[in-house]
Amino acid sequence: MSLAGKTSSRELTYLCLCECGRESIVRGNALRNGLGNRCHGCSSAETKNRTTHGLSKTPIYTSWKAMLRRCYVPKCAEFINYGGRGIGVCEEWRDPAIFYAWALTNGWAKNLSIDRMNVNLSYSPNNCRWATTAQQRENVQVVTRANKSGYRGVSLKHGRGVWLSRIMIAGKIIHLGHHSTALEAAITHDRYIFDNGLLRPTNFTPYEVEARAKAGY
Repeated sequence: MSLAGKTSSRELTYLCLCECGRESIVRGNALRNGLGNRCHGCSSAETKNRTTHGLSKTPIYTSWKAMLRRCYVPKCAEFINYGGRGIGVCEEWRDPAIFYAWALTNGWAKNLSIDRMNVNLSYSPNNCRWATTAQQRENVQVVTRANKSGYRGVSLKHGRGVWLSRIMIAGKIIHLGHHSTALEAAITHDRYIFDNGLLRPTNFTPYEVEARAKAGY
């Protein structure tokens, strides 16, 4: 076992060797709770053998089924905000046993629900976490009608012709500066999120932010 790095929430991760010979990256919290002693493949196999007739009755399976409905069932009321926007589920998670194993080793609890850290990307191990209702509320994908800029965290300062960039954290508004264009303000907003490792929706990807900054926006 060796140190692999950190998650977006700054939790340590470790590169571990399973008894089957495969390597996998496991969160420190999972190791401390004794939940990361097998790779996803072995955990999935064990889960299938143990819950052949009982998986469908678990709350994790209910979350998995609801996730698929949001992404692939047009008649679902939430489809417009998920599958209708191109949001899907990674191939690995089409198997409920694999999703079940991931959930158990990545912080699942009865009071939490699946949350995409980047609301513009699909459901996958690298983009999901188990979060509280309050955490998910901060991560909502929304640009209100009152926001004439078309970007998150950007608004026009009337009377001065400048664009404000700001973000709200724990109920407190942090002002990030005044800018001559809405695009420049949006770049500043996103860069603050990336530089501080915040789990918030952005206007652009990290690559796009850097590319636009180098090009002078």
